[in-house]
Amino acid sequence: EREEMLESLDFVFQIDFYNADLSSNQKKWDEAFEQLYLFKQKHGHCEVPAVYDENPELGGWVRAQRSKHNNGTLAENRLERLTSLEFTWNPHEDRWSEMFEHLKEYKDKHGNCMVPDAYVTENGMQLGSWVRTVKACRRGTKGKKELSEEKITQLSKIGFLWDNVLHYNWDIMFEDLKRFKESHSHCMVPQSFNGMSSDLPSSLGNWVSLQRGQLHKKLEITGNDMYIDRRERLDSLGFVWEDVKTKTWNIMFDALKKYKDEHGNFKVPTTLTVNVNGTKPQSLSNWVWLQRATVSEKALENDPIYLDRKCRLDEISFVWEKDSVIQVQNWEK
Repeated sequence: EREEMLESLDFVFQIDFYNADLSSNQKKWDEAFEQLYLFKQKHGHCEVPAVYDENPELGGWVRAQRSKHNNGTLAENRLERLTSLEFTWNPHEDRWSEMFEHLKEYKDKHGNCMVPDAYVTENGMQLGSWVRTVKACRRGTKGKKELSEEKITQLSKIGFLWDNVLHYNWDIMFEDLKRFKESHSHCMVPQSFNGMSSDLPSSLGNWVSLQRGQLHKKLEITGNDMYIDRRERLDSLGFVWEDVKTKTWNIMFDALKKYKDEHGNFKVPTTLTVNVNGTKPQSLSNWVWLQRATVSEKALENDPIYLDRKCRLDEISFVWEKDSVIQVQNWEK
C-alpha cells in the first residue's frame, strides 16, 4: 500500500548516479551522502574525523554541510536527508552534553566532582581530561574557548569545583573535625589519631596540627579573606590554637600557681589531680617533679620553649630543688 502511494507521486526508488538526469554537483553530493551512510552503518555516528584514510575527502564534506547549515544555505531536502542519519549539526555542543552526563554519573557514584586527570569512563570517554579543560576555559587560559555563563551555572548546580581541590579538601576535613568534636566534646585531635574506632580519616590529627602551624602564618602574611573565614570557622568549634602539649603545660602551670597562691608553697600532695582537655586527670605532683627534672636542663640548652617555661616558673618563685634536698634543708633549720 505504501509503495503504491509513493508510486502515485512518481517516487524514484533507485537512482543510477551515473545515468540519472541530475546535475554533476547533485551526483557528487549524493555519492558523498552514500559514503556518510556507510560510515554511519560502520561506526554508529556521523562524526567523520578530519583525517579519515578510507575516504580522505569525506571529513571535509561533512564540515562543509555544517557550515552551509549554519549560514542558512543548505537545501531543505539535503537538510532532511542528513537529519535522517542523526547528523550532528553542532558536535561540540553534543560532546559537551555527553560529557556533562558522564560527570553527573560520576557525581552520583562518588559523591563529588573531583575527577582524577587520568579518569576514563567505561565507554572510553576521557572525563578527567574534559574536566581539566573546562576549568581552563573558565579561567580564560590562552587557546581555550571561553565558557558560557549558562554552562558555568549548569556545572555549579551539581557541585562542580572551580577552585583548587585543596579548598574542597579543607571543607571536608573541617566537617570531620566537627564530627570528632561531637563525639569527644573537644577538638584536641592527637597527631597519632588513627581513626580505627570511627569512620574519621587517620589524617585528621595531622590536619589539625597543620592548621595550628600554618593558618596563623598565612593569615599574617596574606590577610586573605579565605584564611580569616577558616580561622572564624575553627574558632566556632572552640578550636585550641596551641598544640596539645603546650595546652596541657599551661593548664598544669595555672593549677600549680593557684595551689601556690592558696597554700604558699609547692608541696603538692600526690592525691591532687587536674582535669586536662577532657582526658584522664593528671597528677599535679608528678608534673611538678617533671619540671624540676627537665626544664632547667633544657633551658641551659637554649631551647626557646623551655626558656619560656623556666621564666614563667621563676616568676612564681618556683623551688627548683628536689624534695629530698628541701627535706634536708628543713631538718637543718
